[in-house]
Amino acid sequence: MSDRIERALEEVRLLAGAAAVLLSETASSGESTFIVAVAPVGLVGLGTPLPPHDACAPVLESDPARLAFQLPVALRLALPTPATHAWTQGLTDSLLKVTLAWSQPPAEDLTRALAALIDDRLRLAAIEFTLRQRLGMENDRLQTVWGLLEQAIVSIDSLRQEATINPAAERLLGVPTRALPAKVVSEALRRFQDGALDQAEVAAVAGRLAREPDATVSGVVWHFARAPTHVRVTTAPLDGAGTRGRIWVFDDISVQMIALEAAEEARAKYRMLAENADDVVFRQSPRGTLEWVSDSVTTALGWTHDEMVGRPLEAFVHPDDQGLVRRADRSLDGGTGARERFVYRARFVRKDGTCRWLEVSIRTVPDASGRVSAWIGSARDVHEQIEAQQALALSQRRLRASVDGMLDPQALLAPRRDAAGSIVDFVYLDVNRATTEYLSRSADTLIGSSLMETMPGIKDCGLLAMYVSTMERGEPLVLDDFLYANEVLGLVRRYDIRGSRMGDELTLTWRDTTDRFESRQRIAKSEQHFRLLAENSANVVILIREGGIEWVSPSLSRMLGWEPAQWIGRPYLDFVHPDDRPLAKAAVAAIEAAGARVLRLRVLAQSGHYHWAEVHANLHIDTDGRRDGQVASFRTIDAEVAAEAAVARLARFDALTGLANRNEALHRFAERRSGERRSGGDSAVLFCDVDRFKAVNDVHGHAAGDLTLQVLANRIRACVRSSDICARMGGDELLVILDGIRELHEASEIAEKIRVDAERPIPLGDGGQVTASLSIGVALAKAGESFDEVMARADAAMYEAKKKGRNQVVLVG
Repeated sequence: MSDRIERALEEVRLLAGAAAVLLSETASSGESTFIVAVAPVGLVGLGTPLPPHDACAPVLESDPARLAFQLPVALRLALPTPATHAWTQGLTDSLLKVTLAWSQPPAEDLTRALAALIDDRLRLAAIEFTLRQRLGMENDRLQTVWGLLEQAIVSIDSLRQEATINPAAERLLGVPTRALPAKVVSEALRRFQDGALDQAEVAAVAGRLAREPDATVSGVVWHFARAPTHVRVTTAPLDGAGTRGRIWVFDDISVQMIALEAAEEARAKYRMLAENADDVVFRQSPRGTLEWVSDSVTTALGWTHDEMVGRPLEAFVHPDDQGLVRRADRSLDGGTGARERFVYRARFVRKDGTCRWLEVSIRTVPDASGRVSAWIGSARDVHEQIEAQQALALSQRRLRASVDGMLDPQALLAPRRDAAGSIVDFVYLDVNRATTEYLSRSADTLIGSSLMETMPGIKDCGLLAMYVSTMERGEPLVLDDFLYANEVLGLVRRYDIRGSRMGDELTLTWRDTTDRFESRQRIAKSEQHFRLLAENSANVVILIREGGIEWVSPSLSRMLGWEPAQWIGRPYLDFVHPDDRPLAKAAVAAIEAAGARVLRLRVLAQSGHYHWAEVHANLHIDTDGRRDGQVASFRTIDAEVAAEAAVARLARFDALTGLANRNEALHRFAERRSGERRSGGDSAVLFCDVDRFKAVNDVHGHAAGDLTLQVLANRIRACVRSSDICARMGGDELLVILDGIRELHEASEIAEKIRVDAERPIPLGDGGQVTASLSIGVALAKAGESFDEVMARADAAMYEAKKKGRNQVVLVG
């Protein structure tokens, strides 16, 4: 079918002279549109989303902006020549659209006939294509559900003498999952029935079906000596269009029954209720109100007949499940009743406020004219059954999570035998996540594959023979530090290997112990050398277990003045600065999780002062390769920390004046502008230049010039608030950024104050003095204006002040 739509699209593309043709479908919700076919084939991926397109009449689009919106990016990139024109047209009576793209203008006469051409050549083929796609998806969904059902289902078509069973029935009856002759399945059913312990129960069902060929039988439980020990049997006739026969449903309730029997003594009251209470039977009007309820409802729910009649059934159902009741009402409320029976499970609220799971089966009751006059329903208690199912499902999820959470690879294997019955290989049945990571293959590709394929070396090293021996003799396999050439890593490694037989399967677990093996040898050889090194090292070495100091090197005395005995036995946090203790705790946790860490913190000297220390910490591994606390070494780095702080300050501030440098001013301005957008404030920039500064240097020397800049910087700082920014931009150029300025006159007043204060004489060390002045340009930052832009305007205003005779303030809006 895809070939047909592809040919149709290609035919339209060639007739229209288009570079590409897309067939897209809009979801019924209208929320998404995606490509379902394309010509040329493979130009863009199927499923690629398309922008939404209005439902107006199709037009030839050539505007680049509209083309960029109308055509997906993937198509525009795939075309050898950029698209210049596009046409999108919806197909009649469908949610389908056709989009054509040209790399050159199409013929004018073509566009007039294009709508008819598309509707004529594509509409039916496109609609049929999408319908078949949907039917295929629905069939796949139904097959998946059929395969996932826990109940064993057998469907026998007596007209065609065929039968179909699901995988659960295959396991129960021992026949393959496919369409089979009805005779084969009937014989399998008979053998299954013959295994029941109480043949009278089986005969009762058979007798009823013989008397009433169209009868539906449910609620019957057959008992067996072997698993499954309890099977609930339901059978109903098949009488549809072209089909006649019977369907059987076998529900394994062994787990529930065993659970009930095991809890019988502790839950005698509830067991007696479950074993002796009859189903609740009720009659409901089409309007949803209860007309009659059997007295057994009091036993099941605690309500009396009179308390329930006249009220809707929904009133007695848990709020989260009331939608099921309404769905049943809608399904059965169809006049002549398109659906005559509805079954659902819901939590019903007992009179004491607790809830019980009930399975409700409700049928329509027609009147003489065939119209639905009432609904008759029955409800049975399935609370223990559902709780057992939920507990089993939870247990299975926990088991799966536990297996996948294991750090060691674990695999379940089935033996592969030759014609003589000898085991020659194993096949993966199941693997945990660690196995997939170890073998660098997904679970889907591993399951069903050969063990020899992933680990070919197991035969030559004797492992395969050991695995075979474990299967044949049933004795567990225990190997420690086994030497094996790892195919995945390309290295020779050592492993602990454990294997055991489970029925006709082998469970296998392994752990890489190379590091442990080598560590034991290294630690045994180096332990004495390490102690000698630690005791004579300039650094302090400590061993910590469970937060307490177990050992510390003698170098502690030289570095911090403590004797080792004063530290041993005390928590290590006692000697860490209080502000650094969270960092120390986090480092210990990180070491436990990921190994070595390097950090800086302050440690306490015996004098009471704290010193900065650089700490190298890691896990301490004992001779058996087990974690045994943490080991750390440290040295004091007060001088380094002080030097780094000085370097960091020099990178941000001017060394001569102590003002911020250009980069720091730019950074603070950006932060300030971001805050102004949130608070609604504004900023002003004052660009200050020292008048005739060169003359100061020429007459009095550069030392006087430096002193002049320092004094002016201090005077400017004294004129502004602590929240304002003062910076030296270079040479004799100083910058002030005022915070929270809304009007230009506010900035003008501060600038004038700075100008006046700057005029005061500056005394020199030789008894002389310098009189300096400032030319100041003031600019109010505009919305969206960058630092360089507002500074350029202030700079221009400053030069205007210079032109006007210096020692002035010039404003610019």
